[in-house]
Amino acid sequence: EFFAQDDLSRLAEGAGALLGCPLLVLDDTFHVAAHHLPLGFSDAVFQTSVRSGEITYEAGAIISRSPALSAGAADCPYRRRFAPLVSAGVRLGYLICVDTDGHLEKIPAQTWNTVEQILSKQLFVEASRQDKPFETAEDILRHLLDGGFPSAPYFRLQISGTYLVDFHPLA
Repeated sequence: EFFAQDDLSRLAEGAGALLGCPLLVLDDTFHVAAHHLPLGFSDAVFQTSVRSGEITYEAGAIISRSPALSAGAADCPYRRRFAPLVSAGVRLGYLICVDTDGHLEKIPAQTWNTVEQILSKQLFVEASRQDKPFETAEDILRHLLDGGFPSAPYFRLQISGTYLVDFHPLA
């Protein structure tokens, strides 16, 4: 599918079907860039993330505080598998897979590696097409000015990977 098309959403669908699990592909500001929601799967937090286009503060905090993710490795808390999506040395986002029946730990490391590389490369292609890797801070500020953050901690969480980390707005 990767060579036949140029669409992150379709690749996420294919990856979810291959892995046999619901999944979210996030950009570096914790916004949902693509997802796979299999028939019959029901999870309020997952579905709210898809609808709102971003993950919860709690999920973002898990990602930002994980030593494994900071080191570039996968982490598997709470029957979820979090993995960084890195292409050309740039962290572009994260892959979150929901382990509905305990089978994710049986998937070979090479399969995970291939899926993560393909999704990373497509995320990189789509972000590059929009010059997005260099506009993350601008997007965050625009979202702030539009009143898009439910709380100050969520804003601080999203700026943690940008030069805005030392930005301290007063209003």
